[in-house]
Order: sequence, then structure tokens, then C-alpha cells
Amino acid sequence: MNSAKPVVSIIIPVFNTESFLRECIDSVINQSFKRIEIICVNNNSTDNSLQILQDYCKKDNRIIILSLKNNKGAGAARNVGLKAAAGEYLVFLDSDDYFDTNMIKKAYKTSKKYDADIVIFKSRHYDVKTKKTVPAEWQLKKQYLDNKKVFSRYDIPDYIFDISDPSVWNKIFKKSFIDEMGIQFQEIPRTNDLFFVFTALVSAKRISYVDEVLMTYRINRENGLQSTQYLTPFCWYDAFKAVKRYLVKNRLFNIVERSFINSFTSIMFHVIFNLGRIEGLKSLYDAVKNEYLKGMKILDKSSDFFYSDWTYKEARKVSSLSLESYIFYRWCVSREERDWLQGDRDRLQGERDWLQGDRDRLQGECTAVLTSWSFRLGRMFTWFPRKVRGFFRRLLK
Repeated sequence: MNSAKPVVSIIIPVFNTESFLRECIDSVINQSFKRIEIICVNNNSTDNSLQILQDYCKKDNRIIILSLKNNKGAGAARNVGLKAAAGEYLVFLDSDDYFDTNMIKKAYKTSKKYDADIVIFKSRHYDVKTKKTVPAEWQLKKQYLDNKKVFSRYDIPDYIFDISDPSVWNKIFKKSFIDEMGIQFQEIPRTNDLFFVFTALVSAKRISYVDEVLMTYRINRENGLQSTQYLTPFCWYDAFKAVKRYLVKNRLFNIVERSFINSFTSIMFHVIFNLGRIEGLKSLYDAVKNEYLKGMKILDKSSDFFYSDWTYKEARKVSSLSLESYIFYRWCVSREERDWLQGDRDRLQGERDWLQGDRDRLQGECTAVLTSWSFRLGRMFTWFPRKVRGFFRRLLK
């Protein structure tokens, strides 16, 4: 193996992912860009994850295994990897996901070309239950950039947090930039990458992107963090509070407040709608209604402050309704939307049937013309002129 100093450090927190870990590690060791180190931080796994890592380590000396005595979450594991990283660039990957073969090469090449502190790329979501794959196009919103290949908060202050999502695994970071800013991951059970990503985005002087899907992220995995979100429903708010403190301290909040508030409400409703269990939803809803909306001054904003009028109206519904009333309200809205979609589908079906009938009618008329005696006689009488015209066309060429 190449013993030269690594250019890119890939940090992978590992906890009980034996079913997916081999695919993850294979996607990294088989990268077309070879000058990498692979820092696997075993978070006190109780399955065969550590043994799998050790087997790979014997075959590839680019793999480094670090172990934590207690499971402190992905944030703590990433911080351990950060401290050990020797590369010029940092990439993060969850141990149940995997990269495309040219991911590092393309992200690194773009970062060097534009001297970027951060490079964003897109992922695809693979649903473990349905076995379907969907490109996550929302992870790069180029419509805000006016064809710019390099940008920062100065160019898009109203959208800097919305240009991508707060995930860390669809970006590459210049290590000197991260070290200079002193950015680390929050050591909380979930949403531990939001603070890292948002503070990096708002602090970076040069951000670029690769407009391609370069990695696969699994969703709906049994026993994954998504399936147990109801156990810790407040982590996302803790992350946003930390980001706000950072922005206020560095006199940036007023500059990027619109982007911050819109990202906050977007994730707030995402968590409410996807929490899954009523026991977590009740406490979260009460906190949003009685504390979060007021603490972030959401209700003080006018409708044009939000990216969509829906957010403005929905926040006011939450502030005025009990959880039971809000669930009933959402049920009524969903039913209306379902009926509207049903009606729209029936309308489109009717238009399709009409077009089908019109096509059949025109096809019948065309067939009747082609088989008529008048058409046949016309073809016969125009045969010689057509031949003469064809001859002169060939001659002129």
C-alpha cells in the first residue's frame, strides 16, 4: 500500500452495523483516489463490527481503528476522528452508507480547483423497507446561486443554511479551515452534525459544489437513529440554540436570520410530522407551542419573511391549537388534499381518454385517406413530376 501522507481523511463512526459495514468499507477502500486514510471509530459496538474492521485492517494499512470504551454517540466519535486526522481534507461517512467510486476524486478535484473550504455534493436515499432509491435533489439548491461556482454567506445571506441540508456526509471540508475555526461536533444523541455544518457554512469564505449524486444514504433502517427519534425529540432544538449562540457571538445573526429561521421551521415541522410515537410527540409539541416558537421569535415575523406562506400559517396553527386539535386539523387538510388529488387524477384520466379517442379518430381518417381512390389516383398522376424533382435535387447537390 502507498505509505505517502494521506491527502483526504475519511472518518467513519461505527456502532452495531455489521450488516452494512462491509459495503461501507469496500466503497471507501475502492475509491479511485488512493491517497486516503480511513479512520474508523468503534463506538463500543456489541455485534461483530469491530471484528469486521480488524479483518479489513489486516488487508489495508490505510485503515486506522480507534475505539471508545463507552458509546457516546456519533458526534463524540467524529470528534475523536477529527483529532487523529492527518489529511488536508476531511470527509465523513456513516457506517451503514456508502460512497460512489469516484466520490473522493471529484470532490477533491473541485475543492482544489476553486480553493474551496467546503464542497457540497448530492446523495441518493435508499429505502431499506421498500428497496427503492430516490435522488435527494434538495441537497443542492443551485437556484440560489445565479450560476456561481464559488459562493459564501456574503452572496446568499438569506439562503446560506438552505443551500444544502445539515448533513455532514455530503460534503468535503478543508481541514485547515476547520482547525482555524475550531469547529467540533456536538456530543448529543442525534442531530449532532447540524452545528458543525451550519457554523462551517456561515464561516466559510469559499464554498463550491459537484452537481452529481456521489453517495448512498440508507433510510428506514430497523434500529437506526431515525426509528428511535421519539426517544430524544429535542436534540434538533439544542443544535439550533447552539448555532444561534455562535451567530450572535460572532455578530452574524442579523445577517443570516432569515435563512436561520426558515431552516429552523423546516426542520421543526419535519420532526413533528416524522416523530412516529405519540409519547414523544406530546412533549415535543408542547415545547414547540409554549417555548420554541416564542424563543426563536417565529410569530413576530411577517409572512414574506418565510420561504413559503404555508410555514407562516402553519406556525400560527401550532401556536393556537392543542395537539389533539392540530392532529384533527392536519387530518382534515390531508383528506381535502387527497380528495383534490383524486379529482385531479380523474380529470387527467378523462383528458387522456379524450385524447386517446381523438387519436383513434384521426388515425381512422388518415387510413381512410390513404386507402381512397382519389389518393391513389393523385399518387399515380404525380409520380413522374416527383421523380423529375428528385433527379434535379440530386443533381444540384
